[in-house]
Amino acid sequence: MVTVVTWNCSQAFRRKKDHVLQAYNPDILVIQECENPAVYGDWGEFSDWVWDGNDDTRGIGIFARNGIELTEEHGNNRASIAAETSSPVDVIGVWTKNDATNPANRYISQAYTALKKYDDWLDEDTLVVGDFNWNATFPQSPHLEPLQHDFTETIQLLQAHNLTSAYHATTGCGFGEEHDPTYYARNRSWNGRNEETGALYHTDYVFLNTDLVPAITDVQLGTKQDWVYNWDGCSDHVPVRVTLECHDSQ
Repeated sequence: MVTVVTWNCSQAFRRKKDHVLQAYNPDILVIQECENPAVYGDWGEFSDWVWDGNDDTRGIGIFARNGIELTEEHGNNRASIAAETSSPVDVIGVWTKNDATNPANRYISQAYTALKKYDDWLDEDTLVVGDFNWNATFPQSPHLEPLQHDFTETIQLLQAHNLTSAYHATTGCGFGEEHDPTYYARNRSWNGRNEETGALYHTDYVFLNTDLVPAITDVQLGTKQDWVYNWDGCSDHVPVRVTLECHDSQ
C-alpha cells in the first residue's frame, strides 16, 4: 500500500505539514511552493526528501515517510523534480509557473518540456504528480505569445506512455469536465468566478500507468472548508491523495 499526496501549500510548509500528515497519513508527498528543508524547519517526520528551487523560500519538494528512501534526479528547469524511491513507485513532481521572459513557455508548456526530459522515466512504475496550473478549458491568451506546447499535447504525451489521471480514471469524467476543483483563485475575475470561492478549477493531477488503475483504492480531494478558508495555514489549492494497493516490482 502506497499513499501519495500532492499539494501546492502556498509557502511555509514547515508550519502546515502537520495538517496534511494528520489528514492523509501519506507515504510520499509532492509539495509545491515549499521552502528548502536544508535551510528552514525541522523535518524529523520524514525519512527522506529532495528539493529544488530558485529561492530557498519557494520551490518544489518530494518528501518520503515510513522508511522510504529517495534518489534524486533534477531537471534542468524549476518546473519539475524526479526521484526514484524504495517504494513500488517512482515519482516525477511537477510545478509549472508563469514565465515573464519567455511567455510561450509558461505553465502547461513547462510541464510538456519537463516530461520530454524525463521520457525514459515514464514507465509502468512512475507517477507524474503535481500542480500543472492548467485545465483543458483554459484558453490561449490573445495578449501573449502562443504556447509552445498546450494541454492537449501534454495529455497526448502522457497517454503515449500509457499514463492516465487517477481522478479521471476513477470518476469517468473527461478533462475539463471535472466536478471537483483543486484550485480556488481567490480575488480573480476569471470565467467561473462566484462571490464565495472566486474562480475554481481542477489543475492538480496524479498520473499513473493504466495498469495501476485497478490498484487504486482511494482518490480524495481536499475541500475548500478544510484547506482554503478555515485554518491559519490555508492555501489556494487543496491536496489530492491517491492510495494504491501495489507491491514492489523494482
